[in-house]
Amino acid sequence: VMARDVPEDLKARIERSARYCQELVRGLQTRRDPSMVTRSASEVVESALSLCEDPLRARKIGIARNFPADSVAVKAVGRELERVLVNLIGNAAKALPASGRILVSVAVSGARVVLAVDDDGPGLPPELLPRLFTPFATGCAKTGGVGLGLYLCREIARRHGGDLTAGRSVFGGARFELTLPAAASPQRCWSQATSELTARGFSNMRSICESPASAAVNTALTIAMRRSGFR
Repeated sequence: VMARDVPEDLKARIERSARYCQELVRGLQTRRDPSMVTRSASEVVESALSLCEDPLRARKIGIARNFPADSVAVKAVGRELERVLVNLIGNAAKALPASGRILVSVAVSGARVVLAVDDDGPGLPPELLPRLFTPFATGCAKTGGVGLGLYLCREIARRHGGDLTAGRSVFGGARFELTLPAAASPQRCWSQATSELTARGFSNMRSICESPASAAVNTALTIAMRRSGFR
């Protein structure tokens, strides 16, 4: 097939998949010194869903999203969080009959962010739950699963300061929760800083810039950044 004959939307999906693979390989190569960046949790979910788009469409799996109104941020190493979600969504799709449903949600619980994948399939065998995240434990032997995916996903979650757990969904199927520490987004930090400065009598940016009380400004900014998670 000539490149000019490939539809643009297919080209875009191929490019996204290629970038995803490249970043996974790069992450493995630099694992000794990982660098985390702040990312929107909903953007991470959407990125993972875009990588699962074709197999989900082929099996007519319905996808629903439930995101909070306010932006929620997490710290991530490369595309490793997408790797976890792609695995969870892919496992859910394999367990579902055609036209099954998957709900991917983002929620905040205290200082933690919960990324959850629910499905309305048959659920997890109770006897598998105690060893679900151990190497070579699988409920997908018939579809070629070897039981390493969930083990690696939990290792990635813990490497990010979080965890990965499994249970029963309210829809009757399986539920997987990827729990991560909440990160300070730029918007949150600015909001905190604005509140701190307003409380100290600075009503706008001009009053801040013209004020000789630079020490007070620095103190307010430091407090705001610490409350937003910076150290």
